[in-house]
Amino acid sequence: TALPISSKVFFNAVRIKALSFVSWLITIKKKSIQKQKLIAKIVGVVFQIMASSPDDEESEEEMGDDADSRLPSSFASQVLDILALHLPPERVIATTTQLALPALHSTNPFDRKAALT
Repeated sequence: TALPISSKVFFNAVRIKALSFVSWLITIKKKSIQKQKLIAKIVGVVFQIMASSPDDEESEEEMGDDADSRLPSSFASQVLDILALHLPPERVIATTTQLALPALHSTNPFDRKAALT
């Protein structure tokens, strides 16, 4: 079985590469994504990555000034933006809202941050 990219097993660089590929796929194959009904699955995985806590291995001081741009959670929010630009907004917004509403009431600060992002 394949591990989802939201799994903590992967390093940040691998997760960002996978998200980059998904982003490219959205722009190139938007009709196929709709036809295969992958919008909800993609949004679900992207939201999980957005809600994940940053790894303790790399502190922000070690990463430099552009620390946020190297985090999978910030790149995942860009993928969600690309989804909203290239796919029907009613499908993307409906799925995102279903995930964001419970996350707003979560005690986990990363869930709330993902919901607000």
